[in-house]
Amino acid sequence: MANEHIGARQEIAFKVEATRGTKVDPSTGEWYPHTGQGFIPQVELIPDNSGMGRIEGVNTENVAKEYSQGTVTMKLYDSFLTPLNRMIFGQADTAGTYTILNDNLHNSFTIATADPVEGDNTYALGMLNTCTISCNTDDYVNLSMEFIAKKETAATLTPSYSTTAKLFTPDNVTFGYATNYAGLSSATAMKVKNFQLNIEKNLSIDWVNGSTEPDDIQNGRMNVTGDITLTYDSSTYRDFALTDTAKAFQITLSNGAKTWVIQFPSVLFKGWNRSTDLDGIVTETFGFTANYADRTNGLMKATVS
Repeated sequence: MANEHIGARQEIAFKVEATRGTKVDPSTGEWYPHTGQGFIPQVELIPDNSGMGRIEGVNTENVAKEYSQGTVTMKLYDSFLTPLNRMIFGQADTAGTYTILNDNLHNSFTIATADPVEGDNTYALGMLNTCTISCNTDDYVNLSMEFIAKKETAATLTPSYSTTAKLFTPDNVTFGYATNYAGLSSATAMKVKNFQLNIEKNLSIDWVNGSTEPDDIQNGRMNVTGDITLTYDSSTYRDFALTDTAKAFQITLSNGAKTWVIQFPSVLFKGWNRSTDLDGIVTETFGFTANYADRTNGLMKATVS
């Protein structure tokens, strides 16, 4: 029987694990629409290139490491906010507020996939390595995420999707800055045209003898950067970027059903530039780096309501 299929028939799910590395099967509503699902098994071989009186280079190869890795892209649905925040911050919320877990063993997820050729598979100890959140005036808010997990195991699953999940449109996203974290309650609005937030968790796979699978997958030091584009109508952000004066920064996503507020207590704007198109309205672009503020506010925090 032929199993030719288009990529839209490939499915993916994420479910937080009660015990790190112990797989749990996803249930209703834990499958998410995607725009590209490239999460696949990986195998690393070790070669035997011992000399045996011949000029041939390799005698044989054996499996040394088995794991899974890949990128998943999707439009951001509000049903994905809880797992996404747990992936980023490494722990569950406290009364709707997420803070970074100061630990190298963040929450792990079982990743599940289904498609007509491979059937159903699960991947335990799934960890978020990188996450890019982007928005502009022409599209929904989008995610691009890279994951690493243990090798695949066969499963029997029943994909099922939320029927009430809503997307975030361009008009659902607003930005603001303030002199300090306390000032974000009345932040100065920023008229952003394009935005990209980059989160790097710098995963490390812990290998030990006695198994071809990872013994653990640990997160390292966390880095957060971003890029912003606005219409160039004042020198405010140019002046910010040419000094080392930290600002507090905030992103708010609100689609009428869910509100996600991401706050950065201390960021430095940098790398300012402006467009040179003679026929277009001049725009300005600059980046930012989130800095560790203090033990209370940390690098970043978020609320979901």
